[in-house]
Amino acid sequence: MNVDGSWNREKKLARFGIILKGDARIFVAARCGSFEDISFPLQVEAMAVREGLVWVVNRGFQNTNVRAICFKLWMCQEITIDIKALLSTITEVTITHTLRQANGVAHRLARLGLSLSQVCDWYDSPPNLVVDLLVEEILLP
Repeated sequence: MNVDGSWNREKKLARFGIILKGDARIFVAARCGSFEDISFPLQVEAMAVREGLVWVVNRGFQNTNVRAICFKLWMCQEITIDIKALLSTITEVTITHTLRQANGVAHRLARLGLSLSQVCDWYDSPPNLVVDLLVEEILLP
C-alpha cells in the first residue's frame, strides 16, 4: 500500500491517495479523497496512513506493507494511537518511508482527491489517471 497526502494551508484542506498493489506490482485497488480543517502537513500524512489502514482492514487484507512519504507520524499523537490500534489487527505489516519519486501513483491520486466531492474507490481495474504510471512501475527492474 502506497499512501500520499497533500495540503492547502490557506483553505485548511487536504487530499489523500492510496494504491494497493499485489505481487509483481500488479494493481489491486485504489482510493482517493479529501479531509477538511487540517492544521499542518504532518497531520495530512498521518491521516492518510490511518485512512489506508482502515481501508485495508475493512477489506480483509492481512499482509500489508505500508509505504508513505511521512516518517514522523509520532508527532501526531492522537492519530498515531489510532494507527497503532489498526496495526495490531493486521497479521503481518511493515511501515516504510518511501521517496516521492517512488510514490507517483499515490501522489497523482491525492491530487485528484480535492476535485471530488466524496471518497472514490477502484477495484480490479485502476482509474485511467494512473494507468501510465502503473505500467512504468511494472516495467522497472
